[in-house]
Amino acid sequence: MNTTLKFAACCSLLAALLIGCEEGPSGPNPGQELSIIYSAGILDGLVYNKSADLQMHGDMVRTTFLPLGYDTLKTNEAHFDLTPIQTFNDPEVRLIFKGSLPTAPGTYDWEETKISAGSMNVQVIAGPVVSYETVKYFPLKGKTVITNVTKDGNGNIVHIDGYFNGTLRSQWPDGANSLPNPLPPDFDITNPTLVGENLTVSSCIFFSRSRSVVRPVQ
Repeated sequence: MNTTLKFAACCSLLAALLIGCEEGPSGPNPGQELSIIYSAGILDGLVYNKSADLQMHGDMVRTTFLPLGYDTLKTNEAHFDLTPIQTFNDPEVRLIFKGSLPTAPGTYDWEETKISAGSMNVQVIAGPVVSYETVKYFPLKGKTVITNVTKDGNGNIVHIDGYFNGTLRSQWPDGANSLPNPLPPDFDITNPTLVGENLTVSSCIFFSRSRSVVRPVQ
């Protein structure tokens, strides 16, 4: 390969990398798997099935792969957790859809999280809430792609699978559990926004396995 071709190839590679960094993740990580088959020792032949596999990194989180072995479906949410789902505990991932669970495959954009002035309550309309090491991260921008929806004979949703990726942010800076004093720079108490730490979900693939039955909202 001559010098000109080498230079052109390098430029193309650099451009691809720059575009990828600017646009962020756009699909599932092809290396992620939801089923692991052990092939050595006393575990030989054992199959471990995950409901979701979460790959993320952020301001306070080094690159982390989180295997989530449990799930449940609700009216407009899918929950994925490390341990069996508990009614009064927040799961690692609450995947929220606007109105109801999807009834067909498709792409569902997240909506930026809103915060009520005065009460400072967080309002998530569409997108995931990720809880990690006692910190909750709320959706800023991203998408959820549903690749399959399974229904029973009565039209109830019993299974969904797909993936999501995008950017999230915690409500307050690290170490603060309520409105900090002094206020963060550019924080408008009459029009509050998320001012905490950023989290990027590079890829989260999921496949609901629980015996959930959800009647679609008409």
